Amino acid sequence: MVGINADLKRMETIERSVYSTEIKTMEDLAFIQKDIFENRKVVTKIPDWFYKIFKNNDEDRERRTLELN
Repeated sequence: MVGINADLKRMETIERSVYSTEIKTMEDLAFIQKDIFENRKVVTKIPDWFYKIFKNNDEDRERRTLELN
């Protein structure tokens, strides 16, 4: 499995670990942190052209959210 589908599967696994109601030890948290780090290294990159289209809109939305809070 490659590309976005593999990314989604990895993120779902991480999400299950993070939101699990089980009590986590420091070792569990270290594994979760490692998984997040590894995911960031291999995740499918967003093409620059796509990012540039939505960048300003995302920044404006974040700025408005901060102003409301």
